[in-house]
Amino acid sequence: MKILKKSKKQWHTQHGVSELPKPQRLLISRPDRLGDVVISSTCLPELRRQMPDTYIALAVNEPLTALFQGSHFVDEVIGIPGQKKSLLDRLRASRFDVSIQLNPDPAWDAQIAEAEIPRRLGFSRREGEHLTDWISYDYKRAGEKHEALFNFDLLEPYGVSASDNLTTAVEVSDKSVTEAASICGDHPYVLFHLASHGSKPRVPPEFFAHLAKSLLNQFDYNLVIVGAEAEDPGLIAFLDQLAAYKQRILNVAGKTDIELLSGICQSGQLMLSRDSGPAHLAAAVGCPTLTFFINSTPLMSPLRWRPIGENAKIYYKPVFAWPFEPPRSVARRIVRKYDRDEVYAMMTQMLNQSIKQQIGV
Repeated sequence: MKILKKSKKQWHTQHGVSELPKPQRLLISRPDRLGDVVISSTCLPELRRQMPDTYIALAVNEPLTALFQGSHFVDEVIGIPGQKKSLLDRLRASRFDVSIQLNPDPAWDAQIAEAEIPRRLGFSRREGEHLTDWISYDYKRAGEKHEALFNFDLLEPYGVSASDNLTTAVEVSDKSVTEAASICGDHPYVLFHLASHGSKPRVPPEFFAHLAKSLLNQFDYNLVIVGAEAEDPGLIAFLDQLAAYKQRILNVAGKTDIELLSGICQSGQLMLSRDSGPAHLAAAVGCPTLTFFINSTPLMSPLRWRPIGENAKIYYKPVFAWPFEPPRSVARRIVRKYDRDEVYAMMTQMLNQSIKQQIGV
């Protein structure tokens, strides 16, 4: 197996990856969470533009397929069932000649290999298991560029490069916009998302509650709370601190699917969120988004994970992490550097800009 060095990455390949011919039928896969998939979709507009004659299929976890139905960037959207149930017959019948797996997933990678797709490129944590051509995942761990750009390392052998202005391929359905309006009403609203995946450190609910009170006191906006968990402890604490404003707060956490969430986000005036899937989705559908980062490691930094969107901004106060310092300790020190007045000024500026764009100023 040859090893071909390109910039700071190493290709491990059985056949060589220099100037490969464009595939006839290409499968792009990212069986992952919401934010990861939204970011990864930035490669689809470039693939369509630079491979106009290639049949392009996108495989994502089943709940996320609604974000790409009707997209003119892909010819087919494949929903990967829960527990990675077998799609072997469908994959074989589709006769893909190239598969590009944008992130390692052993169960899905094994299905791709069993489907006998001839060329299988991807990042690998297991010495290229199930792949014909691969780059070690350690290359991504260094976090030296945005996650979206790592995708183009896998597309480089086919002559596909990133443009200077990447956009996602997320589509918002008319149905989701209509349903969002029926739930949220016609009064303008600001979105809050407090939770984060798993055990990641979080922005304290009292910090978000302070911002929410300031907004409710100074602006004629309602609040809409989104998220996957209705009983999240941080969300409950946040709502308790805003009990006096409950008539202006709509809590839909745990009550929306991904399609409806996209419509709710698109209609929002602003979203405030820790770095999370909903923040990436809001930025992708055009909602002004202020995302808070509280992790200083290269693996999870804003350099790699900041949301992609014309109206997306971040708030981040980096600190030096001491050797072996627990992530939660680092997060607490980052949050202690947060300046409420500074954040409020950013929030106000974004809301005013949103109003100007809506009235065409």
